[in-house]
Amino acid sequence: MTVTGTLVPLSVKNSAAYRAARSVYHFRQSDAFKRFRQNYLRRDASTIGRYLATEPNPKLHIGCGDNRLPGWLNTDFFPDRTDVCHLDAMARFPLPDEAFELVFSEHVIEHLPLTGGLNMLREAFRILRPGARIRISTPELEALVAIWQQPDLPEHQAYIRWHLETWLADAPVTTEAVVLNDFVRNWGHLFIYDEPTLRETMEKAGFADVQSYPLMESGDPGLIGLENAERMPFELLKLHTMTLEGVKPVA
Repeated sequence: MTVTGTLVPLSVKNSAAYRAARSVYHFRQSDAFKRFRQNYLRRDASTIGRYLATEPNPKLHIGCGDNRLPGWLNTDFFPDRTDVCHLDAMARFPLPDEAFELVFSEHVIEHLPLTGGLNMLREAFRILRPGARIRISTPELEALVAIWQQPDLPEHQAYIRWHLETWLADAPVTTEAVVLNDFVRNWGHLFIYDEPTLRETMEKAGFADVQSYPLMESGDPGLIGLENAERMPFELLKLHTMTLEGVKPVA
């Protein structure tokens, strides 16, 4: 994710906060962020209005990155295209109540503190119609710990080797503990969930019938095949990713 385009003032681009923009949590505390956010909210208001006026079954994609989904309202904290809207998952979404049929977010919630993740889920609950669904894909703490505890399993060896070669080529030590620490601490990760914690957080936000699904699979046709399978070798992505879906109850 990068901040690009003429909407970002030069003062923001030259700031330390901007250069460390991958750490979203810290950037959003700055005065520069307030100006940055207002620029995008003004720009995106008409885009959101047109989308909701023309799409009979609106679908919200939170944190799309490069994985822009056709027919969805694609959003990102740092939108790098005019067809992607700004969305701060730790603030109130600039979207009306009960307007969306589906919400999807992949490898985003782990970049928020626990309270920020709960805000994202509560806001998703607010903007979903009764009976509508949310799908959350995120790294699973239990799977990462298993890689550390059982490094000799062939699939774990493959993951450790790929991670070291891809991200830690210059690391002075190359044990599985180095891989685990790197995953938890880098890329702006702030909270890695296990399934019980994510399930309870989704339920606290109001969602019911929370169920686990394999990557790219779902009981809802509109939620099949959404994840970005090109972010890393697919078998390794499946190894450390969990996916939960929940339903907004009908009153």
